[in-house]
Amino acid sequence: MILKLAPVALLLLAALVPLCTGTVWGNVLLLFIVSGIFFGTISLGQCPPPKESRALANNKT
Repeated sequence: MILKLAPVALLLLAALVPLCTGTVWGNVLLLFIVSGIFFGTISLGQCPPPKESRALANNKT
């Protein structure tokens, strides 16, 4: 979903370049960094275990 909206967001940001000062771009960059850290932290631990771990777990039962 996010990857589908990325070109639209880049086009919108490119259109706003002449209208924004450095402080605005700094805040936008900081917002993206914080969002990446937040969603990256939320997604931790949601990956399935490797196949080797699952095979060992199945052999124990």
